[in-house]
Amino acid sequence: MTNGEDSGSNDNHSWNCGVEGETDDPEVLQLPEKQKRNFLTTLMLSQGVPMLLGGDEMGRSQQGNNNGCNNMIASQTKPISFEEFLECYPEDGKRYELIEGVVVEMLPTGSHEDISGFLVAELNWEIRKQQLPYSIPRNCLLKPLAPRSGYQPDVAVINREYIKDEPLWQKSSVIQNGSTIPLVIEVVSTNWRDDYGHKFVEYEAMGIAEYWIVDYRALGAVRYIGKPKQPTITICQLIEGEYQMEKFVKGDLLKSNIFPQLELTTDQVFQAAESETI
Repeated sequence: MTNGEDSGSNDNHSWNCGVEGETDDPEVLQLPEKQKRNFLTTLMLSQGVPMLLGGDEMGRSQQGNNNGCNNMIASQTKPISFEEFLECYPEDGKRYELIEGVVVEMLPTGSHEDISGFLVAELNWEIRKQQLPYSIPRNCLLKPLAPRSGYQPDVAVINREYIKDEPLWQKSSVIQNGSTIPLVIEVVSTNWRDDYGHKFVEYEAMGIAEYWIVDYRALGAVRYIGKPKQPTITICQLIEGEYQMEKFVKGDLLKSNIFPQLELTTDQVFQAAESETI
């Protein structure tokens, strides 16, 4: 099997319509279409309630993979939609994102998680101190306007007053309205191009008011963090539908419109990962 599993019976009653694998032969391509119509007609005329899995009418296929959800990455042969990603999100305890139709496993380092955890603690304290209607979920999935993308920010601040307008929140912890998320934070890893590129564009398009890019290892290109390269936190503020970027380096006090009374310096953030970066 294409997913490498040795399961089931060797007594195979399937038929490949004359060609194994991909083909451009019009006669071979027409035959499965005819068979689909035959089987659908038989199903609809049968007694009882017809049982049809969404997508079967269009020739839904797992490319020979009999365990598509748990083997999504290994077996992926073509881009998938956000809905397909959500339906078959692997239940293996790992974290995944969907970037332009491709499922990507997130593999954060220890220092990456140290900084994320530090920021969550600092912002939660600020939320309680200022009695703001915000919360920070352990995990949530953002559905941007791009139909084949889905992101899991390192930190997402949610406005609880707007969560009622999120139809997928209760079932799948999915957020699709930018107004529900006043602030997202990405801690930069080796996938820095996604943080400065795809996510910058998509978070801006969603209307997320504030976006922090915490590049504590100075991995971003010179065009993003300047030269000489140094650890940088870029805070993007949404003004008239576009992000305005301000860079903060060693010794700077961060300025946030979402948390205007926040007293947090770049040094404090970078020190959270000091044990691994010294």
